[in-house]
Amino acid sequence: MAQGHSVDEYLETIYFLAFPIGEYRPLTAGSPTLASRVAEMLGVSRASAGEMLKRLEADGLVERGKQKEALLTPSGRERAERVVR
Repeated sequence: MAQGHSVDEYLETIYFLAFPIGEYRPLTAGSPTLASRVAEMLGVSRASAGEMLKRLEADGLVERGKQKEALLTPSGRERAERVVR
């Protein structure tokens, strides 16, 4: 598991990167949700974030796009929205 961060923390981070609000804006607007962005937000290594993204993909919560970006599946987005609320 990636340095103690939970699945829900990763989903929340991906959600905020995909739908920026308030203080959760990425440094560059419109950038894809890549492992490096997730790692930056959570303060973990890119390798750790990549491992967790693979796990989330295997669990059906995330899909990988053409540029290897993380895209929430409908069930991933639903779970992320529950965490955000």
